[in-house]
Amino acid sequence: MLDKCVETMKLYEVCEVQFPYPAPGAGIGSNTTEREANADVTDVARDGSTIALPEQSSTNLSIGFRIELLNFPQVPEVWEMTVDERMEMARKQKTIGVHWYQRDNLQLALKRFRRALCFVTTLNENFEDEDQKEIKLLRTICYLNIAACQLKARNYSHTIVNCNHALQYDPGNVKGLFRRGQAHMALQNYEEARFSFRKALEIEPKNTSVQSELDKLQVSKKESENMLAKGMSKMFA
Repeated sequence: MLDKCVETMKLYEVCEVQFPYPAPGAGIGSNTTEREANADVTDVARDGSTIALPEQSSTNLSIGFRIELLNFPQVPEVWEMTVDERMEMARKQKTIGVHWYQRDNLQLALKRFRRALCFVTTLNENFEDEDQKEIKLLRTICYLNIAACQLKARNYSHTIVNCNHALQYDPGNVKGLFRRGQAHMALQNYEEARFSFRKALEIEPKNTSVQSELDKLQVSKKESENMLAKGMSKMFA
């Protein structure tokens, strides 16, 4: 949360912060690997934090920080950045979003994923093939990560919308189909859910997670139909 504190500080202001230990995500280091920068929220991202913490203890501990804001760089507006600068900012925001998602802070994760998407969406599609592929990949991952946050928060309609955006750039993306199917199933849109799961299985026939959700779908649909039948029989008994 140190970055949140710094964001609200004024020049030369001093801030003292106390965190309980262990504190979920007291900071995020800069030693991010290339794999982490391209990770989806289902991957493990080790942040390489440079903050030294004491060993785990059963005693209630706290960690104190004293921060003085001596200077801050003038960040250019998005439209003033080069293509490479925008892509780098998008990757950085996405990586931080993964960091917060894996610590179950959906609000901060969603904020970072949306920031990353803002940087990417300012880029038009008139680039060389390799650059175009990278832009589309990053857009797809941002939409998938936003969908993952919405799914975990049980915002199923928003999950479907963001999965659809991702699938526009990558129609065969199994994660997008899988999460969309889960959202449809939660909304009891069984036919739509079945379509997404079966489409995912066509691409990855041995995907056990998708097959498991499809099996659950069959059970949920049958239970729903039985409950409806019982309700109707009582109405006309």
